[in-house]
Amino acid sequence: MVSFTEAKILVLRAIHQALINSDAQEYFSPNEIKVLTNLPIGSAYLSRVCGVLEDDEMLTSVSVSDGEWKYSLTSDGFAYIDETAGHDDGLVPAAGRLVELSHNSPEYEEISSALDNAIGEIENLKTNEISNDSLSSLKLSLEAARTLWSSYELEIVQIKVGIILAIEKVQRVLNVSFRLARGPLLVDAIKSFIKSAIGVDLG
Repeated sequence: MVSFTEAKILVLRAIHQALINSDAQEYFSPNEIKVLTNLPIGSAYLSRVCGVLEDDEMLTSVSVSDGEWKYSLTSDGFAYIDETAGHDDGLVPAAGRLVELSHNSPEYEEISSALDNAIGEIENLKTNEISNDSLSSLKLSLEAARTLWSSYELEIVQIKVGIILAIEKVQRVLNVSFRLARGPLLVDAIKSFIKSAIGVDLG
């Protein structure tokens, strides 16, 4: 079974490959992506994945006839492909490497507390800048990131896409910065934790 995080990566790579293979077409419907790349997921599921990737600013879309949407990579989407190119060991290069999360380490506990605090900030936030639905969506995104962080083992791609990108999106939309209690930025702390654990620099 393909997880949602894996599906997001597969879709990015699929659209990138479709762009390489196409002489003129720049935008692709979920069904076209499925046919062109033989992705092991249905078109309806692909549509949901593409919508989330658009929210993450990895994809851009255009509306065509009968309410159908087609998608292409943004500059951020191309940058992600470039970052994960040149490897053949797994779904996405180093992204497939596993990171053991030591729940007993002070660093892990600090990050966990900061994630909990970030969720609390969203719950208590009063703003007219965005809709309640959008705010609820951002909160769910952070809660999903917190759930991932509760695991004992994660792939790098899960950390980068499911946790770091989720936090960065919320910060960008709400114009806030989440920090540890002692000061450092939450995203920087997560990257430092991963580098200390397996020596991989997430940038």
